[in-house]
Amino acid sequence: IYIKSGVQIPIFEIPLGVDLQKFLKTPLKKERNPVMVFANFSSALDRKNQLLLVQAFAKALGNVEDAVLQINSRGGDEEIRDEIINEIIRSNCSNIRFTEFKLRKDAYIKLFQSVDCYVSLSKGEGFSIQPREAMALGIPAIVTDNTGQTTICKSNLVKTVKSAILEPARYFGSPIPCGYRFNCDLDEAAAAIKDVYENYGQYLQNAAQARTWLKPTTSQIENCAAI
Repeated sequence: IYIKSGVQIPIFEIPLGVDLQKFLKTPLKKERNPVMVFANFSSALDRKNQLLLVQAFAKALGNVEDAVLQINSRGGDEEIRDEIINEIIRSNCSNIRFTEFKLRKDAYIKLFQSVDCYVSLSKGEGFSIQPREAMALGIPAIVTDNTGQTTICKSNLVKTVKSAILEPARYFGSPIPCGYRFNCDLDEAAAAIKDVYENYGQYLQNAAQARTWLKPTTSQIENCAAI
């Protein structure tokens, strides 16, 4: 965009700086819990798509005794929060839970370790931090293939859900859209959740390789230091 606008000075880009060292030093996940925990720890925002996540989980594993969906919000839009809670009530699923709290980093990592599969059906991400945190812990992840999550999907170490359904992108309550977001199909999201549930051993094995993929190389560290 800058180049097309006529900017002629050198332009380069680097990814968002994220410190994953504590995640990378935590023991890799070895086995699933007796009750399999699917989780999402995003703020309650339309972009994060927890509403569709509730619907997809209800369709795939609603009221299954050995699986649970845990959504924790650290803030966000009150209207979206209420929609999520109302959708859980409508689903009549006892194995979908919604909580709201913030944690210190050490407690957050400990909570993350209790997860069996992290699910990000986000409609748009700049970098997609939490799926990367899951990968650093060796936890399988289900991820939509858009924007900042496409790099993760190309690794072939996560379960990918197509997200080509265009929706107007609006921010901070503005009625004027600024580009698009990318939603996914409910049935495809539900199928991905069920696939990971039924073939967890395979996905757990891939997740162990994800930590290696995620670690920065020596050349990357040297390049960042030079910048």
